[in-house]
Amino acid sequence: MEAEADLQESDEDDQKLHLFVEVTSTCCPSAKRDEQELEAAAEPIGAFTARGSKVELQEKLRIYEERAKQQPQDAGAHWSLGGLRLALGNFAGAEGAYAEAVRLEPGDEFARFGLGQAREKQGKLAAAAEAYAAAQHLGYDGGEALNRVSKELERKAAVAIPCIEGYRV
Repeated sequence: MEAEADLQESDEDDQKLHLFVEVTSTCCPSAKRDEQELEAAAEPIGAFTARGSKVELQEKLRIYEERAKQQPQDAGAHWSLGGLRLALGNFAGAEGAYAEAVRLEPGDEFARFGLGQAREKQGKLAAAAEAYAAAQHLGYDGGEALNRVSKELERKAAVAIPCIEGYRV
């Protein structure tokens, strides 16, 4: 029983790490200015076990939190911070970091896509769809995420409408 729980936790960690690698494997414009640092953030992830990499991600999170404090106008630091928080399951924190990256660099399609992911993970589907659509408009090929969220919004609306109609006076 305990082994099954450990295995499930390991699978969840692997999914989070995969998400972080996916996000960091495509560089946002500000991260391109510092590709070596981005590689340092993303490269070791595949080399560690799920438990070891979680510790590694937490250390990188600490580093990027400090960098974002020291260089608050660095959109790349906030973008990296968002990816790390997303990978570690801090979806509200990821949303805040990605929102700051978007504020600093409005044309960054990768930050907008990350913002959509963070919002989707929190169940903020309309806001996620808006962020995904903005990312797609800027050139990010994230259509499947936008379609997934749009379908879920339609499904929820179809369930809600009969309930609302039943309360009409």
